Amino acid sequence: MSDPAASRGQGRRILTSRPCCERCKSLGKYAFTLAGPGQRGESHLYIRYNRAIRRNHAPKPFMADLPHAFVAPSHWRPRHRIRWGELPPRLQPWVLDSGSLTRKLRQACGEHFGVHLLAEARERPRPDEASALGVSPRQLAFVREVVLRCADAPWVFARTVVPLQTLAGPNRRLLHLGTRPLGELLFADPKLDRGPMEVTATRPGPLLSEVWDGGGTALWGRRSIFRLLGRPLLVSEFFLPAFESFLEVRAP
Repeated sequence: MSDPAASRGQGRRILTSRPCCERCKSLGKYAFTLAGPGQRGESHLYIRYNRAIRRNHAPKPFMADLPHAFVAPSHWRPRHRIRWGELPPRLQPWVLDSGSLTRKLRQACGEHFGVHLLAEARERPRPDEASALGVSPRQLAFVREVVLRCADAPWVFARTVVPLQTLAGPNRRLLHLGTRPLGELLFADPKLDRGPMEVTATRPGPLLSEVWDGGGTALWGRRSIFRLLGRPLLVSEFFLPAFESFLEVRAP
C-alpha cells in the first residue's frame, strides 16, 4: 500500500470508496482508492467507520473523524454580492442557475451520468450549516455526501444536511436515496420551496486535495435551503476541476 502523500498529481480521481481488506474493515477503516489515468497503482486514505449509526446494519464512514475532509471551511455570500468578473464566465450559468443541477448535468453527460455515494451519517452539522438551518450546532442531523460524475470524471461534490425533525412522514425517503440523485426527488415536488442562494470560493479539504488537479484555482460552490413539506434541509454543491475542464473543451 503506497503512501497517500506520494499519490498527489494531476489527473487523479476518486475511483472507489470501500474497506480495502478485511483487516482494515475490522479496524474500522474506510478506504478511498485513488488512481491517475492509465495507472494501476492505488493509494488509500482512511476514515474510521461509525459503528453506532444503526444497530444490525453494516457500518458506514463517520465523516466527523476527518472534519472538512472534502471542502475547507467556507465563507458564504449572498448570490447578489458576487462581484462582476469574480466568477469564471463558463461557470456562471451553472453556479447561479436556480433550476435542477441534476437535470442540467444529465443533459450535458447523457447516459454516463451517475452518483457515487461517499458517506451517510448522523452527526452534528458544522456551525455555519447549523446557523443557516436555524438549529443548534449540538443537534444531530442526517448528513449525506456524494460525487456527481460523468463516467469516471468527478464533476460535482455535494453535501446535504437534514435536521432529524425534517425526517418525518414522507420525508423519511431521504434516508433511502442510495445512488439516486437528491435533485430528482426535490424538483419532482411541485410544492418545493427553495430559499436564497449563497455562493463561495474556497479550497479543497485534505481528502479532496489528494485528487485535486485544479492548481491554485478556487473551488466554487453554492448552497440553498430547501423545504419539503415545510421542513428545511441544506444542500451545498461544489464544482470540481474535471467539470471546469469539460466546459473548457466544450466551449466554442
